[in-house]
Amino acid sequence: GHDQEGKEQILKEVSFKNDENTKDVFYFKTFQIKEGFLTMVELRNVTKNFSSKRVLRNINLKLEKGKVYGLFGPNGVGKTTLLKIMAGYNKKTNGEYLIEGKEFNYKDKNYITFISDKEIFYGWMKVKDAVIYYKDFFEDFDEKKCEDLLKSMKLDMGDKINVLSKGMKARLKVALAISRHAKIYLLDEPLGGLDPLSRKIILDSIKTLMNKDGILIITSHLVNDVSDLIDHV
Repeated sequence: GHDQEGKEQILKEVSFKNDENTKDVFYFKTFQIKEGFLTMVELRNVTKNFSSKRVLRNINLKLEKGKVYGLFGPNGVGKTTLLKIMAGYNKKTNGEYLIEGKEFNYKDKNYITFISDKEIFYGWMKVKDAVIYYKDFFEDFDEKKCEDLLKSMKLDMGDKINVLSKGMKARLKVALAISRHAKIYLLDEPLGGLDPLSRKIILDSIKTLMNKDGILIITSHLVNDVSDLIDHV
């Protein structure tokens, strides 16, 4: 029931085999929001092994800037592993990972923001300390944008992070991440276990404030909620 005027819906399927009897599938659902963009990110035959276990096999993708991608699939097929490779936290075993036509290197991490469901804050931190940390660490961080976003999310700079609810911590992580003018946003299950209000606030913030010249990939089991984000970006 969403208005799709001016948007091209694309469904990409990436399949790979972990062994002779199983076939796992990623689904990348995306809506084009601008025309004429070139490929920003390309994966060519990317494989990842952990010891003798092959987690990713021959992943081939071309991702264009100005798009939001939903990465769906059952647990254990390698979604988080793929995002960690793209974020620079894990090294691929084989294959090529190109950003704007050049092989990924550690400097590219400066243009990538990655959110997972893991705890990233120190126990002593207040919200203002997290903002200062991002400001000092990331040159592309927009402090004013973040402060405005925190207010809209009902977060106070003086709040102690370790007493915030899971939903409020998730809001904080998303506010910090999308206050960067990054090229690539990687969101791994940012909505997991959150109340409906927190999910709505986070999704509305992402689709309104992310860098429109970047790429966003989001994984979630809440397909309906994420599809709404993708549909309206």
